[in-house]
Amino acid sequence: MRSTRAPRSRTPRTLTAPLVRCALVLGLLLAPVACAEPADSKVTIMVPWSGKEFEAFYAVVEAFERSHPGIDVEPQVTRALTQQLDAAVAADAEPDLAVLPSVGAIAKYQQEGALRRL
Repeated sequence: MRSTRAPRSRTPRTLTAPLVRCALVLGLLLAPVACAEPADSKVTIMVPWSGKEFEAFYAVVEAFERSHPGIDVEPQVTRALTQQLDAAVAADAEPDLAVLPSVGAIAKYQQEGALRRL
């Protein structure tokens, strides 16, 4: 039996909650970089977003960079995040931070010894 309900469209509210959580996580992850003398003034972060989601994320990045002029945050945007991250880890060229799609992905990288403490 098929449902006759129309698919739900994403409202600004449904897009905002995940982006707010991401902004909070980004702030927590970058706090050690901001509090110490950075050895490297560039921080790379791999993210899976595009369009409005990326615009909202990048607004947070820009605010962070204005508050911390010595730190340049460089987003690496990809829809194939785990595949690109796997390739980067294999090449020993992983980003400083990555927005992982699931707890399972975090566990996988932990088991491989690819995660580092901040």
